[in-house]
Amino acid sequence: MLPLDARPPADLILTNGRFYTLSVTRPWVEAIAVVGQWIVATGSSREVARWRGPKTQAVDLEGRFALPGFNDAHGHVQADLSMLEEASRWGITTIQDITPLGNVAQYKALEREGKLACRLNLRLPIGEAQAHRDDPTWAAPPDAFVRAIGVKGYVDGMMSKDTALFFEPYDHQPWNRGAFASDAQPPAKLRAHLGQALDYGLTPHIHAIGDRAVSLLLDWYEQEIGVRRLADHRMRVIHAQVVRPCDFERFGRLGLVAEVNPYHCVADMPWMEAKIGAGRCAGAYAFRSLADAGALVCFASDAPGPRPSTPYPMNPLLGIHAAVTRQTLDGTPEGGWYPEQRMTVEECLRAYTRHPAVASFEEGFKGSLEPGKLADIAVLSHDPLSIPSQELQHVQAVQTFVGGRLVRPSRPDDAASERTI
Repeated sequence: MLPLDARPPADLILTNGRFYTLSVTRPWVEAIAVVGQWIVATGSSREVARWRGPKTQAVDLEGRFALPGFNDAHGHVQADLSMLEEASRWGITTIQDITPLGNVAQYKALEREGKLACRLNLRLPIGEAQAHRDDPTWAAPPDAFVRAIGVKGYVDGMMSKDTALFFEPYDHQPWNRGAFASDAQPPAKLRAHLGQALDYGLTPHIHAIGDRAVSLLLDWYEQEIGVRRLADHRMRVIHAQVVRPCDFERFGRLGLVAEVNPYHCVADMPWMEAKIGAGRCAGAYAFRSLADAGALVCFASDAPGPRPSTPYPMNPLLGIHAAVTRQTLDGTPEGGWYPEQRMTVEECLRAYTRHPAVASFEEGFKGSLEPGKLADIAVLSHDPLSIPSQELQHVQAVQTFVGGRLVRPSRPDDAASERTI
């Protein structure tokens, strides 16, 4: 390692903070030094001050809580700059996008023009894997703002449209067990696309909501893992909304990623039991069972959602509130909906930061705050680890840094928001 006087001085130093780094070796530090897009030092404010030079920008966080930028593991950006600006408002520094092929060129143009305030991880249509397997975004460097990470397919439909695929009929529609999505009509079609994606070295990320859809996808993954002897594949089950008790253990045994949407739980719980009954609801939005089974649980907003009248909020703190309390924002139902599935705040922070980085093979440069990682940082108004769970909904991101660049500065109303809890 170069002596301090031989190293470039920091471009940015964040000092006097409470950094929850999610580093295994040093989980809490007071200060961070940044050169370019990269963290070069962490430690006490005094230790990091040694990196200060005549042109270093120093920012005093005044004791605020900071952590790795939130990584929304499932969004639908559609080249919407206003959505990316909203992401920075909530401390989000990466969105794992569900990306139509037509949007890739738009994203690349925005990246070249320096207009992206948030990194985009692309998941392209699984049925077109051959057409896009040679796209350079698959090999984009770690500090790129646009990188391809996987291919997206669908087994079934949606709970809200009664097209999620179940073994038994819907309670309110005894003639209906749901339906296969167009990607899986017939199922052999999606099964072939899955194998082709793996032939090309592309990671499948596949939507499965009903218990039959989830079980069928687990069958396919288990077959591919066995035949190909895959050890570190990080294949995903997107949503995993309703899981049979006998299928939870397979998530861990097969080394799968569960890409789930905690806010869906509180948005959907008013009508879930009417559709599938209390027995199946015990396995719905079962984040605790998935985590306990050994799945890598990643949280996501699914913003903006399928219904303009009731959009899914992008704010990660609302997702964390839902996962921790299993209650609506006004505190109902008392005690939480199927409260045995609650997560801890610490688990939720990992599911919104470190775990999505691991799921996308990016843990070497993202998902924690330590030297050698990208300076993607969210500074919050309050420490979510030390406040009552019902107050999580009021926590704000007051500053957001992406690659050491301040994309969401503090505003005059931030001081007022910090006094509300």
